[in-house]
Amino acid sequence: MRKRKRLLKRTLSLVLLLGALAVPALAADDGTTGDSAAAGSSEAASEAASDAASEAASDAASEAASDAASDAAAAAQEAYTKIMEQLDAASKKYDGDTVVATVNGTEVTWKLCYYLIASMTSQFIRYTMAIPDFTTDTGDGTTLQDAMREALEARMKYYTVPAAEADKRGLAETVDAEVETQWNSIVEQYGGVDALMEAMESAYLDEPTYRLLLRSNAAFNAIMEDTYGANGEKLSEADILAWANDNNYVRCKHILFLTKNDDGTDMTDEEKAEVRKEAETTLEELRALESDRETMMARFDERMAEADDPGMTNFPDGYIFTDDQMVQEFEDGARALADYEISDIVESSYGYHIILRLPLDPDGKTLSQDSGTGDYMTLRADAANELFNNMLIDWINNAEVEWKGDFGTMDYNELFTVPEEPAAKSANVWMYVAIAALVVIVALAAVLLGRKKPAETEETETSETAEVTTDETEKTETVEKTETEDVPETEPEKAATETEAPAEAEGETKTEEDE
Repeated sequence: MRKRKRLLKRTLSLVLLLGALAVPALAADDGTTGDSAAAGSSEAASEAASDAASEAASDAASEAASDAASDAAAAAQEAYTKIMEQLDAASKKYDGDTVVATVNGTEVTWKLCYYLIASMTSQFIRYTMAIPDFTTDTGDGTTLQDAMREALEARMKYYTVPAAEADKRGLAETVDAEVETQWNSIVEQYGGVDALMEAMESAYLDEPTYRLLLRSNAAFNAIMEDTYGANGEKLSEADILAWANDNNYVRCKHILFLTKNDDGTDMTDEEKAEVRKEAETTLEELRALESDRETMMARFDERMAEADDPGMTNFPDGYIFTDDQMVQEFEDGARALADYEISDIVESSYGYHIILRLPLDPDGKTLSQDSGTGDYMTLRADAANELFNNMLIDWINNAEVEWKGDFGTMDYNELFTVPEEPAAKSANVWMYVAIAALVVIVALAAVLLGRKKPAETEETETSETAEVTTDETEKTETVEKTETEDVPETEPEKAATETEAPAEAEGETKTEEDE
């Protein structure tokens, strides 16, 4: 009967729009992460490898398929490794305690900012196995970078404004106690602080930042209970009904005469005709009882229990729904009725309906479900959640973000760009310098030894060779002089020239020539 369920997650509708959760899910026992960028990329790598492997290995007997699966898995792992290098390098570009912005005066550090950036980026990574190009046009004249910055500011507000509001309302003690309870529970879940710290690090978090996120979640609950009650207990019936009417809520029961077979196929026209005849007979019976409402409603409930909609088992007092939650024919038929009025036969893709509209019940079950328990929520709880969410959205819309330095205009493509092996390049430079220095030392040693005992020289067209013999050993060192009297250019000596080898070396070499 229901076209879809309307999930009103407790206090979180705005965040769902932003693609975030109030409290991030850290690493599970298998080492994956939830809201973190590491989670998205790890999961995507695993899924990509698994999918590729499954597809390639469809013929288990085929060696080629096995090789293809192995290659795909290796490629996915390589892509994942590269992504992780980019994410890790980006997180370290600034000190985690650096204040990048304020929200209504509350400081936002780079640690929180980057966690939010990485968690949003992970949504793209999850499906593409690549860092997105933030210059991409989103279709409305703005870039992905513009959308990223807008969402980032909204999420920064989301994690700071409610906690500040709770403090203003004198709820700090309640909030802090809840944070401590949540923290201890999470520590226990992970088997100790060390394991939790490791999980947080993999998610680009630290304890202060994670506690801030927990505090935001605790602030929602504290403000909700303080304003409306945990489930709307502080709302009056008049307030609830006014809200429900403004949001087009309807309550009704129905008797369903199904025209579908058990396998989901449609009945034949002849079978449908028989079902419709049964529906018409039931409608005539109920119409005859309309003058006695109590008797009519009792008979309606009896026939409803005998009918084909199992959903009414969960909703014996009737469905409470709003726009687009039921099939259109059913919704239109219900809205056309006054309270306690019975419809004519309404035909939908499910079959034939006889609908009885009823007054709204503030404590009746709606189609919304509690995100934590999965239980159906009441109209009262729906109203409280919606009113709280509207208040939260108003706070966020009116909060002011002030960026520090260039953080507000940050180029996200540049942020995720990793320089090509900077450490290796630096190491190579110093290696060449060391080799050059060694060459200089050897040349100096040769000169000094040559001064102690001059060698006989033999001229050639392009060079002179000096043989130097010590008293302890008979070691021959060859020093060549070109027509321009330069030291011969080997690769190490070229590097020495490029890094400006000491002038003293050149001077000592020339001294030998003069002698």
